[in-house]
Amino acid sequence: MKRSVLIVATAIFLVTHATNLQVPLYGTYAEIAGFGSSISAIAFSAYVAGLLPTLIFLGGLSDRAGRKKVILASLLFLALATGLIVIHPTIHTLFVTRILQGIGVGLITGTGTAYLSNLMPKKADRVAAYVSLATALGFSSGALFTNISLCLTTHWFHSVIQLF
Repeated sequence: MKRSVLIVATAIFLVTHATNLQVPLYGTYAEIAGFGSSISAIAFSAYVAGLLPTLIFLGGLSDRAGRKKVILASLLFLALATGLIVIHPTIHTLFVTRILQGIGVGLITGTGTAYLSNLMPKKADRVAAYVSLATALGFSSGALFTNISLCLTTHWFHSVIQLF
């Protein structure tokens, strides 16, 4: 496999992974802010407010601006969103974060597929497989990573407290 193909697939994975990192914490954010689970669901769906306009209006941006630039912009949107929720973890920030994540995923979805198609012009089936695999692994591993981290951290923390 070409190095450039691996880099693009990894970028798709990273963007989709980062999109679901904070999902296990939605209930906590809502509880701290004094809201119910319905606010968490609305915040979760704010992602679509960033995703759909990006897909509709900026779907062909990489044809004009260049694939690498759009992929980099996508990664930057996700880095900004992740940093924002880490620095200011509230339900209100979650709305903004989810919109930024929607924009990032919207940018990389078409761009990553188009870039892989350019890199492997005669292997459309492989392109579809790489995009599908990177996307599925990314979306599923984000929340899984956070849950595992929380379990390990919480378990470790409680174990240390019990020693004293």
